[in-house]
Amino acid sequence: MTCARGIFDIRLWVEGADEQEVYERLAELVRTARLFAPPGVIVKYSQLRNPDRTAAFEGTMRPAWVRRGVGVTDWLPELLDAKALQRELGVTRAAAEAIMRAVPVVSIPGLRKTYCRRVDVARLLEERTFAKDQVPA
Repeated sequence: MTCARGIFDIRLWVEGADEQEVYERLAELVRTARLFAPPGVIVKYSQLRNPDRTAAFEGTMRPAWVRRGVGVTDWLPELLDAKALQRELGVTRAAAEAIMRAVPVVSIPGLRKTYCRRVDVARLLEERTFAKDQVPA
């Protein structure tokens, strides 16, 4: 049986007050990507350019609408319902609903269904992940 494989590079522009903040944000992004990567997807990180030289490549790294200063400046959060949580995390419906109760909920007027933000779920999972000797009673 043969297996198809593809390698895709994603170019990101991460900004922060200083170099440490940039790398902290990047580390958070990689952790979240690894947490929610579907089976068969491996998330790896490698720095392609020296941070001191990044400004020289700004024209190639940033999308045109960012360079022009127009368009969306903040991406909208990805919303998940209990069914999507159940599918992505591989948990029971009851567990997905418990996760939904543990994070802030997005309620849209006119809809009965509620959602939660993916980043809130990732944060909850990160906060509630313990080493074997640290599991709360």
